[in-house]
Parts: sequence; C-alpha cells; structure tokens
Amino acid sequence: MATRRKATPEQRVQVPCIGVLEAFGLRAHRRNVTRVPFTYKGKTSWVRFNEPGMSDLWTILPSGVHLEVEVKAPGEVPTPEQVEWLVSVNLRGGIGIWTDDAEWLRRVLPWLLDGYRVRLDPTTLDQEFYRP
Repeated sequence: MATRRKATPEQRVQVPCIGVLEAFGLRAHRRNVTRVPFTYKGKTSWVRFNEPGMSDLWTILPSGVHLEVEVKAPGEVPTPEQVEWLVSVNLRGGIGIWTDDAEWLRRVLPWLLDGYRVRLDPTTLDQEFYRP
C-alpha cells in the first residue's frame, strides 16, 4: 500500500487556489521550479526546470491577458526573486499577483476578469488594483 505524503502548508493554499481559478472557468497550470542532478561518465551536472522566481500557477484570462499567481503558505511572503518575477509580468502587460489565501484570490479574481490591473510594491509587497 502506497503511503501518501502530508500536504505542505503551501500546498494547502495552492490546491484551493487551483480550484478557485477553475471555478471561474480558467485552466490553471502548475509550474515547478527546481533542479535535479544527473550523472554521466562519472560527472554530476544539474538540470534546471524553469527559472528561479517563476510563479507557482499561471493561466490566460478570457481577455487574453497572462495571469501569474505566486502561492505562499499562510503568513509567508514571496522571495526577492519571486517579487522581481511578478513585477516584470506586470510591467510587460500581464498580471502578477501573490497570495497566501485562496479566499483572497476568489475575491479579487472578478476584478481581474473585469480588466483591472495590479501594481506590486516591491518594498511593502502591497498589491494595488487599478483600472487602466
């Protein structure tokens, strides 16, 4: 019989966030950012999957706008690399947000679907929603 691993605190937020996106008719894509070792002819190298800082979830809104969602465990905050990624998404015409609460995502998603955008303050991590 296979043993199930306990969900991490971040997974306990991430799974409901996926459910929120899907409840709004969006296809949620989960992204792993990691690296794994492999050995060839006695030499170990690393294979990287995605770039450090990339968000956990992404989707495309019906308007065609790319949405990135960084999910954190309750009380945790994004790393500097994750903040840099989210800010770069916002500057390039997409929407980059972070959350440690799926209910928060459920409340703000209608705004994003209605055309609102986000400014993320990299120093305070405040997210300001505005209509362009």
